[in-house]
Amino acid sequence: MPVTEQDQLQTRIAVTTATGVEVFAFDDDELTLLSTFDVAEGSRAESGAGSRYVYLVDYEGGQTTLLDTGTYAEPHGDHDHYYTVEPTLVEQTIDGTSPVHVVGNDDGLVAIFDDGEGSITTLSEATISEGGFETNLFETNAPHHGVAVPLEDQLLITETPDGGLPDTVVQVAIDGSEVARYDEVCPGLHGEATTDGVALFGCTDFVAVIDTDEHTTSTVAYPDGAGDNRVGSFYAGEPMIGNWGTDQLLALNLESGTTSTISVGADIGTVARLGSDVAVLTTDGVLSMLTADGEVISSTEVIDPFALPEGHAMELPTIAVAGDNVIIADFHGEHLVIFDAHDSTVLATQALDQAPTGVVVTGAAGAHEH
Repeated sequence: MPVTEQDQLQTRIAVTTATGVEVFAFDDDELTLLSTFDVAEGSRAESGAGSRYVYLVDYEGGQTTLLDTGTYAEPHGDHDHYYTVEPTLVEQTIDGTSPVHVVGNDDGLVAIFDDGEGSITTLSEATISEGGFETNLFETNAPHHGVAVPLEDQLLITETPDGGLPDTVVQVAIDGSEVARYDEVCPGLHGEATTDGVALFGCTDFVAVIDTDEHTTSTVAYPDGAGDNRVGSFYAGEPMIGNWGTDQLLALNLESGTTSTISVGADIGTVARLGSDVAVLTTDGVLSMLTADGEVISSTEVIDPFALPEGHAMELPTIAVAGDNVIIADFHGEHLVIFDAHDSTVLATQALDQAPTGVVVTGAAGAHEH
């Protein structure tokens, strides 16, 4: 396959539809369709560990397929060299029963949790680029809706008390041996993030914090009057942000062990981070850029209003970040919108043949800091 050297890392955008995935090049504010692939119906697109691969997760079919978006960097002394190749689907797949959560780290290790088997498959992305496909399998105590978090040379895996949501986290070495156990550290565990050497998990009544070096735990309490609200998803950055009800977000100050709420003003559809800032797409079709303190930087109508689907349906606009830009995949409008978060303007739109169900950006330069 021909390899082209570039003067900088090239941005690629992978857009899933009901039955396929399209890969676009994004350069000079322009989108160019590079490749289209057929994939299993309902496959979800997830980010991996680096800036090259996208994980196409087929929950019903029990299979995860890797998309090589064809943009990558290779270290060369004190700098990197940048290359592009034609996008391809990786021939090898990861098979199971019901794969769900995909979590990667900066060292290129990815963990895929399979709910139906209660197992975790880890994959080093470096082995793929070298022509291999080396995986390791880890087992938990029972099938459940859990998660695994890859560390530098270890793994955090969840255990369930009853087959429902987990409450226990186990730290294991790559050979599977137990390093530390955090029993009942997080009842109703759902949602994870890592920052500054600690792992965070959303629990029914608080956020659990695990120091994976010291093997200690602590908690961050929810605000008074939390009611049924809880963190089930994190949006990594500084400070850490979590979901909180229908029209609010929760900011977590890990140093002080405190939380505060950010009111968005409308029902939230989807959230992403640009450096320390927060991009929030609400059901009125407005994309708001907020500081992590909740200050409104801009609010711009980018798509038509939409309704939230019931359950886990994928009939929802989604967003991803490419440098200073937010990419909006508009399910109902069947197009992409490229929004410049720095200038608060829509740069471009791209019509699609089918409604987009997800979007992942690879190879993007770092986002701006407000």
